[in-house]
Amino acid sequence: MKKLCIKLIAVLGLSLSSIGTVSADCILTGYAVRVSVFPSGTQIFFRPRHSSPYHYRGVTADAEVSQAMFQALKGKTKILVISDAASCPAVGGAGEKFIGVIKVVGLGY
Repeated sequence: MKKLCIKLIAVLGLSLSSIGTVSADCILTGYAVRVSVFPSGTQIFFRPRHSSPYHYRGVTADAEVSQAMFQALKGKTKILVISDAASCPAVGGAGEKFIGVIKVVGLGY
């Protein structure tokens, strides 16, 4: 957990304080819906609210990110997700919105 917090702070610091560059991270909050593990990596599904008609899907090969999502799913904890998407998908509608590779998951947001 300590490594995850340090990683979160590092990524947020790079995203927010890079001089002369624009970060292309997508930062979202929500609740874990499902975590599917495959040999090639993990697919993570989450919703911004429990009642949302749509969900976000991202992928990761990072074991710490996968573990954090399993903890969030088990504890029904609100999460912060940072992905490498150039921009966050539009809010609303129904169905799935892909957000790319998930770099960081923070618990308790």
